[in-house]
Amino acid sequence: MPDTWHREYVREAIENIKGGRAMARGDWEAGDVDEPWLPEFDVRAIVAALPRRPVTVDDFVWDESLRNDERLVEVRDGIRGLIAGEAAAVTRALSDLRGLTCDDGVTGVFGACVVPSLIRLAEEGSGPVRTEALQLAGDLARMDVFGKDSRSGLLRTMGPLARYDSWGYLENWAVEAVRMMIGRDAGPLITLLNDDDPHVRGRAAYVLVTSLPAGQEIADALWERLGVERDPAVQMDLVVGLAQHDNERDQLAQAMTWTRTLWSEPASASGARLGAVVAWLALMSESAPPELRRVLVDMPMPATYELLRQLAWIWWVDVRPGRLVDRWQDLTRGDAPGW
Repeated sequence: MPDTWHREYVREAIENIKGGRAMARGDWEAGDVDEPWLPEFDVRAIVAALPRRPVTVDDFVWDESLRNDERLVEVRDGIRGLIAGEAAAVTRALSDLRGLTCDDGVTGVFGACVVPSLIRLAEEGSGPVRTEALQLAGDLARMDVFGKDSRSGLLRTMGPLARYDSWGYLENWAVEAVRMMIGRDAGPLITLLNDDDPHVRGRAAYVLVTSLPAGQEIADALWERLGVERDPAVQMDLVVGLAQHDNERDQLAQAMTWTRTLWSEPASASGARLGAVVAWLALMSESAPPELRRVLVDMPMPATYELLRQLAWIWWVDVRPGRLVDRWQDLTRGDAPGW
């Protein structure tokens, strides 16, 4: 593996990644105006060069400028902490890794290399750390997580503009590299959709819908799980996830039609119906129409807010009841749409 990631090598690697596979839309592509600001190496090419076998952090071959980076040393320490076994140590390691790779909700260059360990923790760990590991993996796969405070941003993984982290690395590339890593582990994540823990099932859906490539296998797995799911919070996650997955594959009309059918049907399961409301509002720009307002009036608000607090896409929203009420009203009014 070369020490320097020349641009021609990178371009060829990315074309190989995309060749013959349906990739979800990334929205932003580098142009001439971006060239002076782009990093010297592309983390997506590092991921593309990985062996097909299960990988660890040691399989990532970094550019010389990052090989001895203090952050990478700390990331390795954090990953070792994930397998410490002792609950407090694992929790600390997850917190450290979030700060190192998703600081202020912005994905950094080392995000991709922690994804395999996070998914393994979700598979083999115990307790709440499994859910926290999946939440971090899903957050790493979305640009500017804490900035997704509008309808249009809620179900977007990528963005239309170039964005850089505090160290000057291009977040667009970092997020796509994470999504490629998640695609490599789609099988274990699909298995986790049937986990005994409903929190794990919901977060597995949150992570899966960011996968590259965004294939039909994932949609089929989510639909199958939704058909048997009885936990309202997981139903909500599955519906929102399916809508996001359709939108990523440029199937917006299908997502809009399906979610509208779901929220307009009184017999729909409560979690699925609320998920359909959230997804439909996130996919449109107009204020809620009268028929949706009637649905919202009939929803029992205490139970609705309790469900919304569990939605993986907005875990960072201030969960004080009054604040969540304000955010929900903003979203449904449309005059100040957002979370």
